[in-house]
Amino acid sequence: MQMKNSILTREEQDILILIGPHGKHLNNTEIAQLLGISVSRVKTLIHQACLKLKARNRIEAVFFAMLRGEIKLNEFYSVDELTELLCSLDPDILMRIVYIIRQGLEYEPIPENDEPIFRTDRRHDGILTNRERDVLILTGRGLTNIEIADRLCISTGSVRI
Repeated sequence: MQMKNSILTREEQDILILIGPHGKHLNNTEIAQLLGISVSRVKTLIHQACLKLKARNRIEAVFFAMLRGEIKLNEFYSVDELTELLCSLDPDILMRIVYIIRQGLEYEPIPENDEPIFRTDRRHDGILTNRERDVLILTGRGLTNIEIADRLCISTGSVRI
């Protein structure tokens, strides 16, 4: 669905979605095959999107398009992928994001500090333990308590808690 004040065409948006931040790194030929258009057309549309968004490259164009609301994060990630992404955030950063959202979605820069935004060790000082996070992620993927217990090698009673 194209925005009212959109500067990108639907084709340009579709291409930026396929380029996206999801790590698949589709090349122009793969994008052309998926959309049923020529590689030349893909290159033209990427170039047009970069010009309209004042981006220096295709990745920057994706980022600028997301900032403008031309494309949405949920067009790249599923709910369970977004859950995993949010669970990897430092709890302090997550609380600041929640604060910003509660302020009516007004943009406020998140103050920088020496703490990493993403924690790779998945150890948090937050409310949920690592195991609770794992259960939450698997629940978000639609697994049953029995399936979660089997996957995590825990009892179904532990999953319910």
